[in-house]
Amino acid sequence: METLTSTRSLCPVCLKTIPAKLVMREGKVYMQKSCSSHGEYEDIYYGDANLYKHIMREYSKQPLNGSDEKKDFSDVNIPVRGYDIKSAPIIGIVDLTNRCNLSCNVCFAGCTSSPSLYEPSFSEIEQLMDTLRQSDPPCPIILFSGGEPTIRKDFFEICSLAHKKGFSFIIVATNGKLLAQDKSYHEKLNKAHVDIIYLQFDGLTEDPYMEIRGTNLLPMKLEAIENVRNSPAKYPAIVLVPTVIKGVNDHQISDIVKFAAKNITIIKGILFQPIGFVGDINNKKLLTGRITNSDCLEQMEKGFDGKISRYDFVPLVWLTDFLDAYKRMNPSSKTINIETHPGCFSVVYLVKKDDELIPLSRIINLEELRKFVRALNPANKAELITKFAFLLPKLILKEGIKLSGQLFEILKTLYFENAEEAIMNFHRENVLLVGFEHGIDVRNYDCDKVEKCCIHYATLDNESIPFCSYNLLHRKDIEERFSKE
Repeated sequence: METLTSTRSLCPVCLKTIPAKLVMREGKVYMQKSCSSHGEYEDIYYGDANLYKHIMREYSKQPLNGSDEKKDFSDVNIPVRGYDIKSAPIIGIVDLTNRCNLSCNVCFAGCTSSPSLYEPSFSEIEQLMDTLRQSDPPCPIILFSGGEPTIRKDFFEICSLAHKKGFSFIIVATNGKLLAQDKSYHEKLNKAHVDIIYLQFDGLTEDPYMEIRGTNLLPMKLEAIENVRNSPAKYPAIVLVPTVIKGVNDHQISDIVKFAAKNITIIKGILFQPIGFVGDINNKKLLTGRITNSDCLEQMEKGFDGKISRYDFVPLVWLTDFLDAYKRMNPSSKTINIETHPGCFSVVYLVKKDDELIPLSRIINLEELRKFVRALNPANKAELITKFAFLLPKLILKEGIKLSGQLFEILKTLYFENAEEAIMNFHRENVLLVGFEHGIDVRNYDCDKVEKCCIHYATLDNESIPFCSYNLLHRKDIEERFSKE
């Protein structure tokens, strides 16, 4: 057994912040921790130790395999908070209600067991939006969630208010029930300035819905997707959001990606969420379904016969280099910072060419591109564009030769003209963004991860709280204190 690094976690019983360490054993990474009052605990943290070392190699907190002897954890016993915020929100979540029009076996928001109604008024929701926009830099993306946010009668007015508040992207997380029932619903979302639909989507057969949701929702999901396809409005686009549980639907990961690729005109991404054991899990056998990002990546690699590899995925934090370069080239811009922990997100851009999906890492030499953007400094733009054009043959790999002109225009626009326009144009092409976001719970809670979280809930205490910490430690208290009954 090899100790990789140290961190802080929570006691599963008293929720006190306690020391923890990550160890490698039999090719996997485990979290080990000990509470002076309640004993020792261990849980799987990352399913592939070599991949973990790979994604962590540039993380600045501390080197893997480094000595932790000088680290002092004597002051970590901070009660029931579990984080000190070190990053501003990129995506701000506003829960519009804890009511829902479904009753799922799995609900990280705990809607089926909540004893009180949490449903902020319209003016309170405006307060929540202001909290996000007053962060530094202002939060650019808002995600409306719940419960089921679409059941509110003033839902479209809320979305329009978010647009007026200056959010660059408006996302709605929904089970798709109203989208399936009302053929005009997608157009209504468009008129309310919604950009992205996060559509709960757990698989392509009946079985995972019966296990996770308690009923077969697949026909409803497919009907919702067809209604978007037939809508006169081009946007909002769909991002599928599957909850992944080992032995339930992990074998369908590659099939879900292939399904999205077949519908790439309306489905622009998939955000797989390996289950975290928080909220309501009414089917207790699902508690054995712990699965990590790397386990999911292994399943995807198998499903694509190695044509898409786990090493084609990169941590979200890699985008920091590109955003930093944009800020240097455009000093007056108020650009977001992405400083997420590498273990939280694994992402890949897949370019659809004919009937094949090609990872971006096999089209562009990402390491060479990162070296170039790290060296970018404000200068004569024409001169820099010329240098970039000369560099392009070194950047473009064999699979990307036919796409080199398109890629050059996208990258040129990104750094020398308009970043937001470049990103939107990139997503309008035959490009599918696939990501894995592992939610954590009391058993594998990592304070280092939470402190770097870029997804925050806004609260009526005028705070923003990291996603995993909110759902595990704060949701119940906040919903009770601000309940309507």
